Amino acid sequence: MTGIILGFGLFCYHNPVMRQKKNPRSLVPFIRSQVSLFSTLPHAALRDLAAACSEQSYGKGEFVCTAGEPAGGIWLVQEGLVQLNRCARSGANLAIEVLVPGDAFGFASICDRTWPVNAVTIKPSRLFAISRDRMLAIMDKHPAVSRMVISHFVQRLRFLGTRVFLSREPVEKRLIAALAYLSPKFGTEIPLTCADIGALAGTTPETTMRVFARFRKAGLLKTARGKVRVSDLPALMDRMGLE
Repeated sequence: MTGIILGFGLFCYHNPVMRQKKNPRSLVPFIRSQVSLFSTLPHAALRDLAAACSEQSYGKGEFVCTAGEPAGGIWLVQEGLVQLNRCARSGANLAIEVLVPGDAFGFASICDRTWPVNAVTIKPSRLFAISRDRMLAIMDKHPAVSRMVISHFVQRLRFLGTRVFLSREPVEKRLIAALAYLSPKFGTEIPLTCADIGALAGTTPETTMRVFARFRKAGLLKTARGKVRVSDLPALMDRMGLE
């Protein structure tokens, strides 16, 4: 195993633990109920997606894929947390997104031969992988899957457009936007460090802690080791000047 320093921690290259394929029937309920992107697909399409899944396990801080390497397929997060990021020239970790169980990622492999970003586990994680060739075959067979993938790309463009807009805003607003993004994923208690949340907002851990100290004093949030509890999201949004 080898490792490199990216921003705030040691991320390791590692071959995932491959598990025997599960009975596709047992995966259909998971995809329908947990993977919102595919939840409305016809049963036949869900069955083919489930049959294409292979389970992979990763420890904390391990690469699922790295920017610039050949793109092999998509993943569905079953357990754990995965961060999408890029490494700046300075070595800082530029976080793009945090993925939770039920999220899907890697769709760039459908249109491109290389990964545009890194995917790194924040916690021990279990994923379902679908190879590029299998995914393309399913899309050809089931037009509904193709429509869902197009919808996903549109959502990603909107998300990234918002990130670009916020990049010019003051750091306090960027941190509030990060909390507003994370709250629907986790609820009021976000199981991430100040460094993780700061990376999403494009700022340093030290700046994040200073801003969060002001938020704590105002009764808007509480912090503890490895987690942040949002006490009053509407009041935070008021500070940002958004409804």
